[in-house]
Amino acid sequence: MTITYAVEQLDIVTISAVSVIEGMDLMSPFVWQEGDLYRIMVRGVPHPLEPRDPTGIIARGRAATG
Repeated sequence: MTITYAVEQLDIVTISAVSVIEGMDLMSPFVWQEGDLYRIMVRGVPHPLEPRDPTGIIARGRAATG
């Protein structure tokens, strides 16, 4: 059995203002449904990237609506 991933649709995602990645460039978002919840993992990259900045921060979230 081969498992593949495919883009099913594109939606706008709003990041909370209290999120550690708010205002960063967002990369590699992945959303999936788990029971009645939708979950997301996304990488935030500081912009502009300064020498002492992390190269990225992984954040997670959940919502009752997709």
